[in-house]
Amino acid sequence: MAREHCEKKWNVNVDLRKGSFTSLPYDDGFFDAVVDVVSLQHINLADSCLAFKEIYRVMKPAGKFFSYRFLDHSDMYEHSGGNVLISIQ
Repeated sequence: MAREHCEKKWNVNVDLRKGSFTSLPYDDGFFDAVVDVVSLQHINLADSCLAFKEIYRVMKPAGKFFSYRFLDHSDMYEHSGGNVLISIQ
């Protein structure tokens, strides 16, 4: 459905892959940017920490990360007491 939408609406070919945030199927430093739109908010805090490490791993050294969430009542937010601070090491 997503592939068809991209091709018909925007006339672009896309490489879509199913995977896990905690184990991204890409080499280190593969992307200039990583964009999350309403996805990371649905995983728990422990998996979010793993996901952020993976995002950091697949980004190029000067890469950018953007994350958009609908609201502050995501699983990660609720289980952190509203104080979300991620440290990637």
